[in-house]
Amino acid sequence: MWKVKICCVLYLLFSSIVVLSQGNCPVSSLGQNPSTAFPVCGSNVFEQTSVNICGGQLTPNGVCNAATSAVNPYWYRFTCYKTGTLGFLILPNSALSDYDWQIYDITNRDPEQVYTNPQWVIAANWSGNSGVTGTGASGKNVIECDNYTPNMSAMPVIEEGRSYLLLVSHFTRSQAGYKLVFNNGTALLSDTKQPNIMAAKADCNGNTITVSLNKSILCRSIAADGSDFSINTGAGKIVSASAVNCSGSFTTESVTLVLSNPVPEGNYNITIQQGSDGNTLLDVCNIPVYVGERVLVSISKSSATQIWSISPTVCKPMFIDISLTGPVKCHSIATNGSDFYISGRQAIEVVKSEPVSCSDNLTSDIRLFFNKAIQLGGNYKLGIKKGSDGNTLLNACEVESAIGLEIDYLVADTVNANIINKTGASCIAETLQLLNDGNSSINIWRWRLNNEIVSISNSYEIKNEPGVYPLSLFVSNGICADSTYLLFENKDNKITAKIEGPTEACPLGGSVFKANGNGNISQYEWDFGNGLTSDQKVSPAQNYPVLDNPAYYNIRLIVKNDVGCRDTAFHSLKISSDCYIAVPNGFTPNGDGLNDFLYPLNGYLARQLNFSVYNRFGQKVWETTSWTRKWDGTISGKPQPTGTYIWYLVYTDEAGAVIKLNGSVNLIR
Repeated sequence: MWKVKICCVLYLLFSSIVVLSQGNCPVSSLGQNPSTAFPVCGSNVFEQTSVNICGGQLTPNGVCNAATSAVNPYWYRFTCYKTGTLGFLILPNSALSDYDWQIYDITNRDPEQVYTNPQWVIAANWSGNSGVTGTGASGKNVIECDNYTPNMSAMPVIEEGRSYLLLVSHFTRSQAGYKLVFNNGTALLSDTKQPNIMAAKADCNGNTITVSLNKSILCRSIAADGSDFSINTGAGKIVSASAVNCSGSFTTESVTLVLSNPVPEGNYNITIQQGSDGNTLLDVCNIPVYVGERVLVSISKSSATQIWSISPTVCKPMFIDISLTGPVKCHSIATNGSDFYISGRQAIEVVKSEPVSCSDNLTSDIRLFFNKAIQLGGNYKLGIKKGSDGNTLLNACEVESAIGLEIDYLVADTVNANIINKTGASCIAETLQLLNDGNSSINIWRWRLNNEIVSISNSYEIKNEPGVYPLSLFVSNGICADSTYLLFENKDNKITAKIEGPTEACPLGGSVFKANGNGNISQYEWDFGNGLTSDQKVSPAQNYPVLDNPAYYNIRLIVKNDVGCRDTAFHSLKISSDCYIAVPNGFTPNGDGLNDFLYPLNGYLARQLNFSVYNRFGQKVWETTSWTRKWDGTISGKPQPTGTYIWYLVYTDEAGAVIKLNGSVNLIR
């Protein structure tokens, strides 16, 4: 069953007709679009009692050939707080429901771009079977395509500090729901950081206060009557609270409080208390902000509005959002960004500015766009100046922001997942060490071999076995990340030296030696023991001094390759004192090591040699064309009798003359 998701399909369900809309579900359908995904806490169980009929946008993954699409989708967003495997189950309310799913890595990425970036997919299952699906130990592949493939996929490895998006697609298009349970994996999906309030700022009129938190909280946990907060003044009380920018999301990091009356200038405490809804503020794991937490807020009606904070902290930012100490009039913001300047390690200009949202011509948040991305990390200074419209920012009381007050903006350096061979190529070592330089404050490393994490430090030791390995490295400094993917070829660099050449020779016989080792040899260093050397594979002819007695010389060969590996071989050469060919007149083949063989002595320079031996009956008992081959007095292993034998020797000498000799020899036993 191929799952080609077709838009505008009519589906008959209990005699009613449901129309499948094309593209995304309505923005108001929270959880049914990538940008409005449900936030996930590892301890949560998500239960969808019904599924809205919408969607149909294609969701390719780069592995499956058939077109897959987000039919009646729900989206879930989560962050990994400890690297490990991701295990989850989708448990349909109806056994006939066919649910599919797909997971994306959206770290520092726009969630709405998942439809056009199949390379972001890290796991999926589009099986045509109904019933339970998800990831688990029984899964074989992290991506299962359509048709009747297994319902369960292998658990993918997710990495600390990275953000992910899970799409759950209901192919059968009924409204029956499901339970989504995260279990069995080793990755941690829960942010255990305690939520608390960090700061508070008031508008110039003293009747609106914005409270900022250190992490996202659930919008639904905010009591609308403001009873989660109190202020220590009798001049006014908190009468309402609302989440900032919560209309298209489940969470917020700031809350706006409205007071019953403008509060006089002064310093006040904003204190957390249990609200009328039975709780304080809750994060996505339902961890509450502690009762009694407080933060100081200063109210000064004549104070100019300044920059309070900067977000987000991302890699290579092209824009930033600034929060102000109070609201300013939207029309006082110069659209060309000329109200602001930024200075630091890289030359950057603010070229555009706009309010994030504008209500009653007031905003507390402004988005600034740069002329190019900031790629050089460091501490930058952001300040306010008089814009091209003739003023700085104007607050609700028409007070201009002061010029020259700056706020620090720390930008992370871009990182490089370069792979360095620290120890050089290995010759005979058991392992080869690879490493990353760790520059730009890199503190996360993930080495993968065959898609399995094999190291989480800045180095990895690979076995010195020749072959080609699919190797990847992911690095991050917590903000910027980079990856390297390559086929790593581990060559066998070991080499061996071997010498081919004579073991006996005449002093002036012109002995030649040849290097015949193993491996990728590129250099040769000969020492012939006679004061001469060579760097050739085959040596020049070598002569040795004429002496009264035989002499022995050690021939040495050192071989090297291009990566510095080396090996040494030795060869013993006997130089005879007499090189005249002669045949003994007797020999005793009794195995005592003395005169056990018959052969022409000193045939070093003889060419085209033939030596033959005959018994007294004229029968040939031995013949050879090499003077180094010796007769042991036998025929086919059978000892010959004592007696006189005739020999014949024919050879060509060094001058080219053909020499013919003969004689007799006594075999004595």
